[in-house]
Amino acid sequence: MKPTSFRALWLLTLLFFTASPAGATILGTVRLDPNPLFFPDTRVGDTSAPATVTVTKEASFSLPVFVFGSLLSNPFRFSITDDRCEGRLLFNNQSCGIDSDFSPNREGFFHSHLVVIDTSRQILNFGSLIGQGVLPEVKLSDNNVQFGDQPVGSSSAPTTVTVTNIGTGDLSVSDVSLSGDPVFSLVGETCTAAPVPPLGTCDFAVDFTPTAIADFSGTVTLTDDAPDSPQEVALSGTGVAAPNPALSLSKQAVDFGNQQVGVASTPVDVVVISSGDTAVTLNAVTSSNPEFALSGDCTTGLPLALNPGQFCTLTTVWTPGAAGPLSAQVTFDSTATNEPVLDLSGVGIVPGSAEASLSANNLEFGSVVVGQSSAAQTVTLTNTGNAPLTFSSIVLAGTDPHSFAMLDGCGDETVMPGESCTIEATFLPAIEGPLTATIVLTDDAADSPQTIVLTGTGLGPQIGGGGCGILAAEAASPSGIAGWTLLALAFFSRRIYRI
Repeated sequence: MKPTSFRALWLLTLLFFTASPAGATILGTVRLDPNPLFFPDTRVGDTSAPATVTVTKEASFSLPVFVFGSLLSNPFRFSITDDRCEGRLLFNNQSCGIDSDFSPNREGFFHSHLVVIDTSRQILNFGSLIGQGVLPEVKLSDNNVQFGDQPVGSSSAPTTVTVTNIGTGDLSVSDVSLSGDPVFSLVGETCTAAPVPPLGTCDFAVDFTPTAIADFSGTVTLTDDAPDSPQEVALSGTGVAAPNPALSLSKQAVDFGNQQVGVASTPVDVVVISSGDTAVTLNAVTSSNPEFALSGDCTTGLPLALNPGQFCTLTTVWTPGAAGPLSAQVTFDSTATNEPVLDLSGVGIVPGSAEASLSANNLEFGSVVVGQSSAAQTVTLTNTGNAPLTFSSIVLAGTDPHSFAMLDGCGDETVMPGESCTIEATFLPAIEGPLTATIVLTDDAADSPQTIVLTGTGLGPQIGGGGCGILAAEAASPSGIAGWTLLALAFFSRRIYRI
């Protein structure tokens, strides 16, 4: 039990006159352990857990000791919570315990004597109690984070704020929270994971993603057990228009036309312009086909920075590797928000070659009565090459050539580059049913021979009731009026083929 108020007053008076145990007579018949007793660091305003001092009768003194009680020289910050020695008679090496606690009211060290007395009011012995009052204290590396201008829709680099515990006790952070405009984000924090020891640090990071062209503000609140909790960090930033780096081309496409195989074309220049409102960096210019070679200041010294309005020149030359059409694309790897593409095309040609191009490769005549003639259909042949086109033969072949007639306007001519000739075909079915034939053109073009497929269906003679039947006989005869007409046309229009 704790000493009574009377006993405490008496002992305080004793200490007053003796100034300290060091100035009084110490019998030394008992031993206090530990001595001194160090309390763990205790937060200001808190009370430590009780700690025990063991009082043991020294064997060097033969007589037993009667412990009257104990008291403290600093009863305001230290308290005896349980005196199990009071009223005890201790023989040699017998022990008892005295529990006390520590309640600091400020930061710093505190000291008290624990004095043990006997029934004669003599000091059997004393010990020292020592404790430190501690408090955490927060220091922020920055309490006003300014993000400045940030393009709308883009995120700033995270800004980190460091929290340092410059106090004497552990700092416990219970919460790190954001308030204000919802354009600020906590992207990480290490403060709530564990207590921060004295001189230790933790941190949190914030970024800024504006959603409009406007000024924004927010606050990070740090809730902890420091005396000045909560601490606040002000946030601010401005949303600005997003930059628009862009590239424009003076030409969207380059057509090299007909170009002789193995011969380089005339160079064609394309101007590449920085047409946005901020600088653009050109990293690479690439052709999808190496036959189209690229040069110029758009292709050297890369990466190349172009401020708004600045430009570079791209030169392209085509050297065909083979005859025929070819296309490619030039792409631009840059920081521009757009992705311009330059289309390249041309036709490789062999020197002195003719090329036959037909307006149709298939003629359909439909249904025609056997012995009658369809309307003539015309196919135009054009020499799209760069040399004269000469025919060795133009013939009517296939399964049913006897049911078709051809009027050849090409075979007797040499067709010059860019010029044309025509071939007419007529369907004269000799039998009923589907019929087909082919016009075969053999010439000195690279794709010779060319073919024109002819198709039609022969119908049975349409003989009406009554009459003398003369017209029906004429219709059934392959040498009827239509046949004579076709022969007459052939006579005046060069020649006719019919089997």
